Amino acid sequence: MLTPDGARLLVPFYERPPGPTYPATPTPPGVSETGPWPLQIAAFDLISGQAIDRAQVPDVLAGSWQDLERSDEGYYGRFVDPGIALSPDGDTIAVVDAAMERLTLLDAATLEVAGIHAIHEHVGLVGRFLGWLGILPQDAAAKVSEGRGIDMFYSADGSRLYLWGEEMKVGESHADVTGRGFGLTAIDVSTGEIVATGLGEYPLLRVVVDPSGESLYVLRPETSWWEAEGQVSDHVLLRLDAESLEPLAERTFPGRVNLLLVPDQARQTRSYPDDAAAGATNWPRTGMPSGTSAPALAT
Repeated sequence: MLTPDGARLLVPFYERPPGPTYPATPTPPGVSETGPWPLQIAAFDLISGQAIDRAQVPDVLAGSWQDLERSDEGYYGRFVDPGIALSPDGDTIAVVDAAMERLTLLDAATLEVAGIHAIHEHVGLVGRFLGWLGILPQDAAAKVSEGRGIDMFYSADGSRLYLWGEEMKVGESHADVTGRGFGLTAIDVSTGEIVATGLGEYPLLRVVVDPSGESLYVLRPETSWWEAEGQVSDHVLLRLDAESLEPLAERTFPGRVNLLLVPDQARQTRSYPDDAAAGATNWPRTGMPSGTSAPALAT
């Protein structure tokens, strides 16, 4: 995450044990061999090139690792990806844990904790979000969860956070994979209250805010990858009201596409097939070196 003045780079990371060497390198004291691990953030001065600070985010875990206990068909990958975002003014780092239970605010200048809020529902949202947290009864046949990942960003005025993500589950074999998306959720940064939800349990590929802050553009597959049975799904582009998250417009594109928002023409959104998106950049889902990337947003 680059501060608006371009002077500092803020890098989320987690400390994992080193890879095997010969003779084997012992695991550093206090570092688990399997994740997740405590989330940390390092600050770098881009003028001097020096690391100037680092801090651990309290009670937030992150990482990707191999599940060594389930090896009948080979190792299973597991992941925990919290959501991380820098406020538009560059003053605050917001972190939401992968369980979507806790919002932690850090002072971007000092990396000290500026506030912690329990994420809670606004009266009238009828328990939808609580179902994601495992508080409501779930299907008894649900399989073991293989991981949860959260993406998020600030609203244009810095008053809200928009969250989306998905959870993956694996059954008795590698082929028995399923998942669910979390739709889109808006949270009041000052309180942690959920003020709007939208798009049901769709998995989302990309969410982009209109420079005016009035609309959000969302790209999602028409059929989720775990239901597409290896086929390439058509993709749906939606424009949402940024306040209510209600859909205002929708268009379906054949096959896989990428999303481009032209900065100097607010509300103009274009979508291109993958083979036409020359120069597209893959952005990490959370900014952490976990090897997981979201579909490209052309720049």
